[in-house]
Amino acid sequence: MTHRGHNWQSWRPAAAGFTLLEILVVLSIASLLLTLVPLAFSGSVDLVRSKGAARELAATLQSARGRAVARNRIVDVTLDADAGRYVNSASGDERVLPKGVRLTLVDVDRHDTDSEQGRIRFFPDGSSSGGKLLLEDGTRRFTIAVHWLLGRVDVSQDSVS
Repeated sequence: MTHRGHNWQSWRPAAAGFTLLEILVVLSIASLLLTLVPLAFSGSVDLVRSKGAARELAATLQSARGRAVARNRIVDVTLDADAGRYVNSASGDERVLPKGVRLTLVDVDRHDTDSEQGRIRFFPDGSSSGGKLLLEDGTRRFTIAVHWLLGRVDVSQDSVS
């Protein structure tokens, strides 16, 4: 059937869809993004891991102080830098640092002068033996300072040069 000289049956809209070239371009871009995204987040994962380790150690120290005050007795946190672990004597809770995070005892009561094992002691009045610890992952350093007078625990972050 024609209308004013046009054949309406022969006119059809173009088929909807994508060409093979368009599909290949989209797949190439998607595969490129899938390979780059994990690389972009790998530094973030390392930061989260080392920052989490620093916060967890600080929380263990704060918990030990709280237990010393609440139970009216001395509570120790024993640190083993060589093994990368520490233990809260009140709870017996032992924690191991994540792989790649190194603990250094800077100003801590040590078992002996050559040892990389030591402790921070918290007293019933809230004070402590005090100390300074470093957690490093190669690019970042977290300093955990335990103040002797009040037993307060502070965490700060530095970049390793």
